[in-house]
Amino acid sequence: MRKKNILIVFPFILLALNSQAQKRTLALGGKWINELSNWRFYGPGFGLQAVYKFTKHSGVESGIYYKVNRKLTLGYDPNGNITNILVRERTVVFPLLYRFESKQINLTAGFAIDYLINKNDIRKKTPFTSLKWNNNRSELITTISISKNFFLNKKLIIEPEIRGSTFIPAGGGGVSLNLSMRKIIF
Repeated sequence: MRKKNILIVFPFILLALNSQAQKRTLALGGKWINELSNWRFYGPGFGLQAVYKFTKHSGVESGIYYKVNRKLTLGYDPNGNITNILVRERTVVFPLLYRFESKQINLTAGFAIDYLINKNDIRKKTPFTSLKWNNNRSELITTISISKNFFLNKKLIIEPEIRGSTFIPAGGGGVSLNLSMRKIIF
C-alpha cells in the first residue's frame, strides 16, 4: 500500500520541483562602470557579473570588477606646505547584493568590498601625504541601484543602471551609470 501512495505523490513532487526550477535562473556577463566618485572625479571600470534568481522576483547579484578612481586629498609637499594631491586608486570590487526584479524595474541593495591593489605604488609616489586610506587596503561599501532589463532575445539581456554608493565608515562615495550585458545560462 505504501508504494502505491508514493507512486501517486511522486508525480506531484516532480511537478512542484519543476515549476520551482523554472523560476530559478543564472545569468552571466559583463559590466561597464562609469563612476563619478566624490561627485567630481570620473572613474571607469569593467568586470564580470553573475545574477542568480531563486524566485520570480528575488535573487542575488555578484561579480568581480576592476576600476580606477581618482581622489584629491590634502598632503604635504617636500617643503612642508599643505597641498592638494591627486592619486589614482586601482581597485578590485567584490559586491554581494540582494536583487528584486520585475518587468518594470530592478532594485539592488547590499554591500561590496573595495580592495586597493596599488597601495604601495601610491605611497612611493606621494610619500608626504596624509591620506586616510594609508592604513586600509580594503573598504566596505554600501550600494543601492535602479535598473531595467531589455531582452535582445530570450537569453540575452542588456541592462542600464544608475547606482549610488558610500564608504563605511569613512564616508564619501559616488554615483555611477553602468551598462551590463548578460546571457541566461539556465
